[in-house]
Amino acid sequence: MSNRDQNSICNKYAHNSVSQFQNSAFKIFDILARGQIVAQSISIVAKLRIPDNLRDGPKSVGEMAVSAKVNPDALYRMLRMLASVGIFREIVSSREEKKQNEYSKARRFQLTPTACLLCSQTENSVRDFALLSGLDSLNKATINLLHTIKTGKNSFKYANGLEMFDYFQRKKNRTDAEIFDNAMTSLNLSYKSSLVRLYDFSQFKTILDIGGGQGLFLSHILKENPNQHGILFDLPKVIQRAKENYWASNKKRIYGKSHHHSLNSRCKLIGGDFFKDIPYGADGYIIKNVLLNWDDESVTVLLRNCLRTMKRSSSTVHGRSNLKRPSPKLVIIETIMPEGNAPFLGKFTDILMLVLTRGGRLRTEIQLTELLKSCGFNILNVLRPPDKVSFLSVIEAVPRTRRS
Repeated sequence: MSNRDQNSICNKYAHNSVSQFQNSAFKIFDILARGQIVAQSISIVAKLRIPDNLRDGPKSVGEMAVSAKVNPDALYRMLRMLASVGIFREIVSSREEKKQNEYSKARRFQLTPTACLLCSQTENSVRDFALLSGLDSLNKATINLLHTIKTGKNSFKYANGLEMFDYFQRKKNRTDAEIFDNAMTSLNLSYKSSLVRLYDFSQFKTILDIGGGQGLFLSHILKENPNQHGILFDLPKVIQRAKENYWASNKKRIYGKSHHHSLNSRCKLIGGDFFKDIPYGADGYIIKNVLLNWDDESVTVLLRNCLRTMKRSSSTVHGRSNLKRPSPKLVIIETIMPEGNAPFLGKFTDILMLVLTRGGRLRTEIQLTELLKSCGFNILNVLRPPDKVSFLSVIEAVPRTRRS
């Protein structure tokens, strides 16, 4: 189609009717206006703990401004904007109240169900994710999206000088790393129950969670299965933070009639690099929300390391070589990219992977299947979430035998 024909079609749509043109233009204006401003504002109110301040009931802008040490007029205008998208609700004062009270005292806000999720102690809180979206390092990367589109290389390194995971390993960036870890932990909280309903993890005697972060998902599985053992495997610094934070709080918790059933006694925490070697001794190997962070070449290295380790894990169970275990399984938990134009949260996540990681991406079922087959695995099953709220699928695979 020539440029002239294309322009003719665009003009036809644009001038078909004034109202249609205005509606279409407004939609673009709306998207542009909301975008970064809304995301930044959500991150700011989370950082200032405005939602926590409203847990006990509505408060005036003046009260919140004093507590947060910010300008009351600026705070009011930001909260008014967030209220327009369902985060917070302004309580409209009567004219008489406005006359009798100062401006900052007459303007009051309260929580909405959406705003409640930004509270720090709320179940399924997304506060840590809101803080993550406000990090300067991530914002520098997204602002430089054009660099990524031009070169195909991530803009995180372009803007910050290091690849994202290397950046988080630096001591001076420890706070950013903790925010990232906490955000990933909150993600685990949001899907742990739905995944346990989707897939039967009780079939395994020992589960190895590869790149498992703080270990929240693994601990949830172990709590559901008191006779099961686990191995949490991630980078040494990640494992150290896990020991200092989440797992330290579990030391005195007993899940059963004896110390043998306590969570910490049933789980080993091992630091290492899954691109070099993976611990053995499990019959269930989980890779959850990991593959999307890496390019095909890196994923191939990881999967082949899994294959080698799984073949070594066929005979030893907790140091007792006389006991045989079932054939090990690989359980990949990942967002599968659908085909077509339908709205899907993963399409936005995919662009974040493009910006933040070295070749990371969300993959279609065909792409994931081809990667697994090329690394020596056979697919047993692909389980998709039954609802439109969940977005993680489960791919079950086993090492390919000579016969298969």
